[in-house]
Amino acid sequence: PAPEESKPTQPTQPGGKQLPAYLLARLKKRGIEVPSEKGGAKASKKEEKSGKEEPPLPPGWEAAVDPSYGKTYYYNTALGKTTWDRPEAETAPQVAPLPPGWEEAKDPSSGDVYYYHEVSGETSWDRPEDAAHKAKMKRCTGCGGFGRGLVKAHGYCLHCSRALNKPPPGGYEKYQPAASEPPKTAA
Repeated sequence: PAPEESKPTQPTQPGGKQLPAYLLARLKKRGIEVPSEKGGAKASKKEEKSGKEEPPLPPGWEAAVDPSYGKTYYYNTALGKTTWDRPEAETAPQVAPLPPGWEEAKDPSSGDVYYYHEVSGETSWDRPEDAAHKAKMKRCTGCGGFGRGLVKAHGYCLHCSRALNKPPPGGYEKYQPAASEPPKTAA
């Protein structure tokens, strides 16, 4: 009897999941061969040279080594994306800005952060919320006011536009109330 030929194995992700056919086809089109379970992926040259491991990949991303080039590439099957550049984890969400007049300081005895208002002298251990940011509205660059339709495209309210001589694009005409007829007098 003839010895059984070994069948080529389907490339798999770490964890034993098979890569989807559409991803394999896209990789093959680009000249990238995904190592099979037997081949395995090696550490990248960058990792070998530096001697230290890189931070973990963002969720859903996997690394593999292209056997033709010996270079590490990254793929995300959920997104259907492949890249030579290492994807970076998303940074922590930005902290909302402090309301006007509030400052952040550190208590010298405890090292804890507290907040104080320059004008009123009010202090708080809790970070004050900016109502404009919470309402997703822009503040006037001049006075700090906000409200629906208050801040125009150039970043100022009409009051500050006039006071600071910074007219809105297109001038003030479109913001003037409609001219009405003079009142009729009884004869």
